[in-house]
Amino acid sequence: MAQIDVGIIPFVDNALTRHTNPVKIYEFLAAGRPVVSVPLRELEQFGDAVLQATGAAEFEAAIDRAKNLLSESECRMRQYLAVPHTWEARAGVWNGVIQMAALVSSEAMAD
Repeated sequence: MAQIDVGIIPFVDNALTRHTNPVKIYEFLAAGRPVVSVPLRELEQFGDAVLQATGAAEFEAAIDRAKNLLSESECRMRQYLAVPHTWEARAGVWNGVIQMAALVSSEAMAD
């Protein structure tokens, strides 16, 4: 990851990829890298942090634009977007779900 300037997600447009969650996005963002991708619904949550492009010429132009998005503040903004998607954050969510289920279960048993 240290050797790349721009992360790319050049998926072919089909029924599977239109409904996929490209997990590489989280690595790119955590590394602070700008990302160019084909339009994917799952990536809409990242707004302008992901440059969207269709077709080879548009994709190439977006990569060229992304190479200019490497300031420290832009990198930190992308890293911030990745925080809710870390394993630690996801484990925290599930830990909360498990604790809530245990609480509900113990209250039900007490009744």
